[in-house]
Amino acid sequence: MPPAGPPAGQASGRAIAALVLGIVGLVLCGWLAGIPAVILGKMELNAIERGEAPAAGKGIATAGFWIGVIGSACYCLLTIGYIVAIVATGASGGFG
Repeated sequence: MPPAGPPAGQASGRAIAALVLGIVGLVLCGWLAGIPAVILGKMELNAIERGEAPAAGKGIATAGFWIGVIGSACYCLLTIGYIVAIVATGASGGFG
């Protein structure tokens, strides 16, 4: 008897976790949740392609992956902007 496949009608916990972490990373804490969202989303998309996870979670995993990418990129640019602003202010004699 072949092993039972994944349930057909519902997304896996990994897909849902990717989406939740992506949203939390975008709204609250940037990289701390955004990078795990990207990793979980990609892992779930690979598992769906191999037939190891339910296809119902593909949209959720894709959204979590891309929201994690966008959130991480935005926070990366924001951090670089802060560093440039601090260096520019310090170089112009703005402190003291």
